[in-house]
Order: sequence, then C-alpha cells, then structure tokens
Amino acid sequence: MDQTIAFRDHLSVELKLFYGDDQEIADAARVSGNNDVKNADKPIDKLIPSLMKHRHGTPFEHVGASFIMEAPIFVAREFNRHRMGSISEQSARYALVPGTFYALPADREKRPIMAPDGFKPMAPKFEAASLEAHTRVRDLQRWSAKNAWVTYVELLSMGVAMEVARNVLPVSIFTRWRYTTNLRAWMNFLSLRVIADNSTYETFPQMEIDNVAKAIELQLSYKFPIAMKAFNDNGRVAP
Repeated sequence: MDQTIAFRDHLSVELKLFYGDDQEIADAARVSGNNDVKNADKPIDKLIPSLMKHRHGTPFEHVGASFIMEAPIFVAREFNRHRMGSISEQSARYALVPGTFYALPADREKRPIMAPDGFKPMAPKFEAASLEAHTRVRDLQRWSAKNAWVTYVELLSMGVAMEVARNVLPVSIFTRWRYTTNLRAWMNFLSLRVIADNSTYETFPQMEIDNVAKAIELQLSYKFPIAMKAFNDNGRVAP
C-alpha cells in the first residue's frame, strides 16, 4: 500500500446528476388540482413561490440531485444526521484507506476555534485564537494524524484485518461518499447547514460543513432557479 500521508484543507463537492427541474415541480403540484384552469394557467414563476410560501412541500420531492463529496469523516457524519437521503460511502473494511487527513486552514476564517467561558453546545459561538495558539493546534492535529497513520500501516503489515486496523484512525481522515435526495430534503439540509443573513432561524453549522453546503446550494440554484429563489425569499424554511 501507499504509506505516504497527505494533508488537505479543502473539501470537494462533485455533482453527479439532477433529476427534474422547476417545470417538474409545477407539474407535480398541478396533479393535486386535476389540472384545473387556475393552476394550469398560472406561470411557474408564480406557482412555485406560492407553494413555498404556503409550505406545500410534496411537489419538491419529485425532483432532486446526487453529489459525490470528499471531506473528513466528521463532515460526512453530519449528512447521516438528516436521515433523508441515500448514502454510499467509501469502505474502510474492504479497502485500504488513503492517508489523507484534514488540516485546519492556515487562517480558518480569522481563527475562531476557541471555546469561550459560557460556551453553549446547542448554540456554539467561538473566539479567535492567537496566531501562536492556532499554529500550535494545527501542529498537534498533524502530529496526532501522523501517529495514527503509522499505527494503521504497522497493523496492516502485521496481517491485521482492515476492519480491525481502521479503528485507530481519527475522524479527521478523508472519506468519499455519494448522497442522493430530493429537493425538499436538500432545502431542509441547507436551512440547517448554511449560515445566511436571511434565515428565519439562526443556525450554527461548523465551518467545514457550511462550505460543503454552500457548494451544493450553488449547484441546486443553477438547476432549480425559481425554487431556490423562493426558498431564499421565504426565509430559507424548507416547505
């Protein structure tokens, strides 16, 4: 196996496919009204915002998207929390794990990584670290990852099964997964995982998943421009 170790501070989001578009959302909504004249004549740039405003969510379940992502395990596990999509992940039981670990960016948005006094886990807000403290954190995380990787490689060289050897690896190691779900579920995900000034409800996502979610939202906005505009115009509340 390749025994080299690498560090990455960037995450990747690759669009695999879309299914449906804004027109499909409107067509799905019109089924409920038996194509009555009022709905049939209503242009989709009026119908879809109305659906969003009044939280008629089912039509948004008939379209969706699938992405392949590369990020550390602690980001991937956030997707599992939503329980709204289909996920296929790189195996560490049946395949060798690449030695790529997440490293804090040199200036992680001005270094807000310190938990202040009175820190609230349900609504976390952080204080900036000094350059010296931030550098020390990065150095310690890299040291820990290197030691874990050396241990993993040694276990494999002893003939230990991959499913046993993997348990020494930290959540900072990169994984690769595919996630597919409908647009309504994606909107629910985005409402929680993107920091946006126009959100009805304040959210507290970790910086790394906020970056992934924003990349997903950008792609969704290209394919479903009317629906995504309505989502933003209505306070980023999933229908």
